[in-house]
Amino acid sequence: FSTGNLASLSSFELTSTYRLMTRYDPFAMMLLLVCKNMVAWMAVVTPFMAFMQNTGQAAMSLTALTFVYSDSMALHFFFWVQHTGSWKEIGHSISRFAITNLLILVILMLSALGRLLLGSEKRKSKE
Repeated sequence: FSTGNLASLSSFELTSTYRLMTRYDPFAMMLLLVCKNMVAWMAVVTPFMAFMQNTGQAAMSLTALTFVYSDSMALHFFFWVQHTGSWKEIGHSISRFAITNLLILVILMLSALGRLLLGSEKRKSKE
């Protein structure tokens, strides 16, 4: 999906956006790349939410479990943040920590969007 190394936020490959844009506009190109990545993530989240809905399990329970794993990864990367060494090593350690923290927000947003797309809000039937 042209993301390259996710450990670095500046490693996105822009060549896939040249087919859609004729001039160099970094903000629009980044928006295209983010949308392209969101489609791929939604292709994973929506079937997961449909599976959870069909089995009758609470989707937020597994989302909360994912939060626990993400928090433990964030804590792990927090202790790996370096303040000595080359700028590249320092930047990689900080970006790993930041990406892991942003992952928590992305998971919450994607699970809410998946529920919205599936219409999994239970409607109360009139008796």
